[in-house]
Order: sequence, then C-alpha cells, then structure tokens
Amino acid sequence: MKNHYSILLLLFGYFCFNSCQLTGVEDRFHDYPNYKPVYMDASTFRSDAAIQFKEPQPLLEPGKIYYKNRKIFINEKYKGIHVLDNSDPENTSKVGFIEIPGNIDIAIKGSVLYVDSSVDFVAIDISNLQEPKVIKRIENMFPAPLPPDGNMNAHNDKKGKIIIDWEDL
Repeated sequence: MKNHYSILLLLFGYFCFNSCQLTGVEDRFHDYPNYKPVYMDASTFRSDAAIQFKEPQPLLEPGKIYYKNRKIFINEKYKGIHVLDNSDPENTSKVGFIEIPGNIDIAIKGSVLYVDSSVDFVAIDISNLQEPKVIKRIENMFPAPLPPDGNMNAHNDKKGKIIIDWEDL
C-alpha cells in the first residue's frame, strides 16, 4: 500500500512541476506580438467621407448580426456593415456595404444605427441607406482596440493616428 502512495506522490509532483513550466513558456510566447496595428489619420477617420455607403462587399470575417425591418445587418470586423434585403427569405439579396473604419459592434433603434468606430461612438441616420449621415460622434469613448490575440505589447499609440484594424505579422 505504501508503494501506491509513493507513486501517487511522485505523479502529483511531476504534474505540478510540469504545469509551472508550461505556464512560463506560454507567458514568454505572448510577449511577442502576432499582429501589427493599421492606422488612419485622425482627421480622415473623423471626416464625413470616412463613413459611406458602397457596393456589396465579400463577406470575409463576419461579426455581429442584427435584423431590422426585413434587413439583415452583418458586421465585417474592423471594416463596416453588410446590408442584405430579407424581404423574401428564399431570395435574400445584397443591398450594399456601409464602410465604418474600426467597427465591430452594432445596434439599431428606429432609423439610427449605433456603432463603435474604433475609439469613437457614432450614431448614423440610415433612413436612406444609400446616404448614411453621421448625426452624433462621441470621440474617444472607447479604449483603443486590442489585437485579436489580446497581446497588449502589440499596442502602439501614434499621435494623430487611430487604430482601425490589425494585420497578421
């Protein structure tokens, strides 16, 4: 019976020792960034031209989905929002794309689209989808977006620039 306890004690020590080593290796791995920030000049970012309606775009990295008035709004991470007409669910069609730099979250109330645009909170009138109009922008409401791997060492502030996306290294 003593041999069983000795073996269990050895196994317990082995697993404890190895788990500590793995944690150290993982922590060291995360010291190196896997993503590089993509910047936009702050004045361009906050201009009326930064948020605009465009032709339908390919759906590459979808995020959140919102349904309102027979329209489907699908976020394209860091790029903007796809708009689809779902009046006939058997034949859903692409309407267009609302370009919103740094966007990852959406909500709609009435004819107002509420979004994050990187560090800013923006309210957009979408009563005419082809001509979205910014009706309110609260600058610097959110912290700068972290890279997809969450590695804070990759964060790199530049004066007069705003992070709008992340690209793989």
